[in-house]
Amino acid sequence: MVNDIKKIGDDYISNCTFVKTVLMLCVVLGHSVNFWKGNWFIVVDPIYQSKSLALISDIVNSFHIYAFVIVSGYVYAFLRIQKGKYDSFILFIQNKTKRLLVPFIFICAIWVCPIGAYLYKYSAQECIQKYVLGTSPNQLWFLLMLFWCFVFVWPLTNILKKHTILSFIIVGLFYITGVVGSHFLPNYFSIWTGCEYLLFFWIGFQVFRYRRVFSSIPIVVWLIFYAVIFILERIVNLPSAVTSVLQILVHIVGALMAFFVLQYIASKVKWEKSKLFTLLSENSMPIYLVHQQFIYFLILWLNGKVTPFVNASINFIIAIMLSFIFSRFMLQFKLTRFLIGEK
Repeated sequence: MVNDIKKIGDDYISNCTFVKTVLMLCVVLGHSVNFWKGNWFIVVDPIYQSKSLALISDIVNSFHIYAFVIVSGYVYAFLRIQKGKYDSFILFIQNKTKRLLVPFIFICAIWVCPIGAYLYKYSAQECIQKYVLGTSPNQLWFLLMLFWCFVFVWPLTNILKKHTILSFIIVGLFYITGVVGSHFLPNYFSIWTGCEYLLFFWIGFQVFRYRRVFSSIPIVVWLIFYAVIFILERIVNLPSAVTSVLQILVHIVGALMAFFVLQYIASKVKWEKSKLFTLLSENSMPIYLVHQQFIYFLILWLNGKVTPFVNASINFIIAIMLSFIFSRFMLQFKLTRFLIGEK
């Protein structure tokens, strides 16, 4: 039985590259259609509305980042528990600083902040608030959030791997702190967001611990469970308290559904032998870092000139292509690799 559990863990780990790459594509897809959901790129309004794209936005945004954090928690648990890595907190944080904070500072300074200031006409004070203090740094909030998750989880690791209920209570308190804190204090350096997303990191950690149990659940069960909760939360008129709980459950179940569905797909296809997919996986993080601003300019150029589906398709394809070109250039040199968090 121990060997079976280890085999499941090894299979899942080897397929995590596939899962993360597809989730990155889902993020780009979500950003490509978010414009038709509203309250995303508010510099202009959609000339043509699209309920279909708005629905796609709802579906994709309900799981992509959450699933990515679950993968991060899973990989962390594998490396810390099974491989015995990350024994030194100082070295661990140094590694995550290079991987997450250095690209945050660099990409924010040369790309996200200048374009945000240009498009939204931000004042210097607003730029400092949003980008320097990290309260709303566009897509780069993910780097800050994940950094906090690593900071929080390292000293809690022994509790997480031995005491499921106690660790859930602790993570629940972090979640409540994040929700309450964001109502009273600015989200400096996205710390409140990090408190909330620690829940999903913990879920990934527990998926690794109980991977044999989770792997026994049929994929169709995850799909049905997600569909039922999504419909209840988005369509059925329920009391606000129930809806709030369902909103959290949609993200949890959706993220777990995405993780296990993508793990299943990865086990059935020869993704390691695909040169295109290998290129995407090698460049997935740099693509994530810069793709969103390309979509902004594509929307400004195409809004009202083509149908929403054509606009969204071009958003996705061109953003991937231009971000890929940026990534390939940055990966050519040691300094630029360092600046985008790559080895």
